[in-house]
Amino acid sequence: MSDRTYAMFNSITVTGRVSNLEEVNHNGDTWLAVTLITELQDDAEGVAITFNTTNGMYSLYKKGYMPNGRLVTVTGHVASFKSAYLNADGQPKLLKRPVIHLKQATLFDGCYGPGPKRNEVEAPTGKVVVDPTPSLTPSTEAPGF
Repeated sequence: MSDRTYAMFNSITVTGRVSNLEEVNHNGDTWLAVTLITELQDDAEGVAITFNTTNGMYSLYKKGYMPNGRLVTVTGHVASFKSAYLNADGQPKLLKRPVIHLKQATLFDGCYGPGPKRNEVEAPTGKVVVDPTPSLTPSTEAPGF
């Protein structure tokens, strides 16, 4: 008999609202650090779900289409869980909400739900600056052939 736990098969799927998005640059690599807030039970305290991504969600973020408050569903493997930290004096302090960090996070097709109400977020304007049209004066010269 083996004591193997097969943890590599354990994964969770979570739906939560985007709480924070941060573009991270480290050793020449760039990715998007994502924090979702969700509840594990109805009317329970919130839990933070964190993961990193470099694909579609990152592209939407760079284009301005990933506002805080948008509903997102993610699937991944639990890499860590923490509910406390040590302050500068070495004393344990509880986090405002527990944090579950996912590795190998996947955002499947259809994972993006509705965003916050329109009046609660700044939408990209899509305005383009256009140079004024130059005036056209009729020429008296015949075109040269």
